[in-house]
Amino acid sequence: MQTELAARGKGIISLTYEQCSFVSDNLWFGTAPECAEINRRRWNVIKAFTDKKTFLISANYAQFKDTKMVDNPSHSIGSVLTASNVLVWTSLADNINKLLSMGHRVVLVYPIPTVRTDVKREYFRLLNVSNGNVGKVYDKSTKGYNAAISLSEKLDTYIKPNPNLIIINPVDSLCEGHSCLIINKSGGLYNQGSHLSNAGAKLVLGRIIFEEPKTDPH
Repeated sequence: MQTELAARGKGIISLTYEQCSFVSDNLWFGTAPECAEINRRRWNVIKAFTDKKTFLISANYAQFKDTKMVDNPSHSIGSVLTASNVLVWTSLADNINKLLSMGHRVVLVYPIPTVRTDVKREYFRLLNVSNGNVGKVYDKSTKGYNAAISLSEKLDTYIKPNPNLIIINPVDSLCEGHSCLIINKSGGLYNQGSHLSNAGAKLVLGRIIFEEPKTDPH
């Protein structure tokens, strides 16, 4: 993606930070209570933009069920509450809708199937036994596929269609039936878990159309 953008005279500003999904600034995840502050700073950056941008948004949707909430004006983490599931999903959708209402374009990546195979080890094993001729290999477990489908269906209930919203569903490019691809001619598609390799990311993202956000003629 960076190469494609560079060819068009554009670049990337990364607002990624550890476990912090793009949600409300009173929510945090895992071992990162600073997520609340991170999301406040993200909005400070976004509001400072003077032109329309394209935002690529993804999240570890599986962790939404274990989200914590900062529930006091000073955002101290001394008193930790568990956030309701609905609040977290709604918060993500609200942020996406806010970006769209500001005229930005959003590319939303749906849940990525988690795989159990050690893809790197399996790829090099196959290289050794096949004289470098490695074909398509699928994960033996279907649990990652099933979980991704379940989370995607949940996300569908919160995300509404918009001309400036593009949805990328990794299941569409990674999976056939209930089996998900872990290796192809480009190499291993995963680093571990649900973390895609460069080859995997290229397969999932495909050729995103780098056009300007659509404007309302009225």
